[in-house]
Amino acid sequence: MVSCSNCGNMLAESATFCYVCNSKQTKGFDQFEVKPKKNNTFLVVMYVVVILILLFIFFG
Repeated sequence: MVSCSNCGNMLAESATFCYVCNSKQTKGFDQFEVKPKKNNTFLVVMYVVVILILLFIFFG
């Protein structure tokens, strides 16, 4: 038996949801969750384009 991470109600060892407070029990499972990688390619391309435009304006 484990206690609910939100309300403290006793739950079964394999419980993933508390029936008393309706909260998801994710204790111990967060480390296995796949987190998406941040993609900043668009920002890098925009920075390069802006720098190139500024170079052409000042030195072109």
